Amino acid sequence: MEGQKISITGYFLVLDARRSRFLLSKNPFASCFFCGNGGPETVMDLKFTKSYNFEVDDVITVEGVLRLNESDPAYSYFILEKAVAYPFE
Repeated sequence: MEGQKISITGYFLVLDARRSRFLLSKNPFASCFFCGNGGPETVMDLKFTKSYNFEVDDVITVEGVLRLNESDPAYSYFILEKAVAYPFE
């Protein structure tokens, strides 16, 4: 699916105080990968095309182009580029 446009739903997470790094997680913040629940395959970096005002743990649907990360340990295994988000309904 590398390079294909996909749509995925999960929990919105913010990684820094400047709100410049975002993740989509299978689990809410209190039980996400970083807290010991699940593995690195349960999170995805989000590269948005515009700013959003979602709060941590909002359930959102995101569409974008899937990129696989095999070499940069600063990012997740999955990166969603050109991401556009919608509140989950």
